[in-house]
Amino acid sequence: MSKLYLLLIILGAVVVIGLGVYFIFFAPVNPLSGKISPSGLSTTEIEKEAAGSIGEVLVKNEETGEEVPLKTATMPPALFGFAGTVKEVLANGLIVVGDGHSFADNQSRELTVLFQDETVTTSADRQSRFSGLVGLDHLVVGQRVLVESDENIRGKLKFQINYLNILP
Repeated sequence: MSKLYLLLIILGAVVVIGLGVYFIFFAPVNPLSGKISPSGLSTTEIEKEAAGSIGEVLVKNEETGEEVPLKTATMPPALFGFAGTVKEVLANGLIVVGDGHSFADNQSRELTVLFQDETVTTSADRQSRFSGLVGLDHLVVGQRVLVESDENIRGKLKFQINYLNILP
């Protein structure tokens, strides 16, 4: 009888450990509804300074012969802000339909922006400022916003923001 209990305890421990490993490393969906998963964000300074690959237009470098992203006066190598329309307000960020100016191909795309504790949201009349997630309470679908980040957002679909200004 004691061998049966020992076997059941070992089997239960294996199941609990297996479920823990699955939910920590392999769970496909964030269990917190309405939250944006932080996966896919730039984590190092090099990644934050580098442009993303979405919407890039490649041109051939005459000197080296390799294809490099197009850089012009209207499409510099680094961009730190964009204007767009709020499509969805989530628990820790927004889905914003960008105007396309942060992509070399100028195509409008849905951008996922994450709020941080230090994100500052400014009201349309410029009279009120809100820090962190509190700013999300003052946003509604359809509002035009101007977003700024300390990372290079060129060609990226998901990033953290530092400032959000609600446009009149």
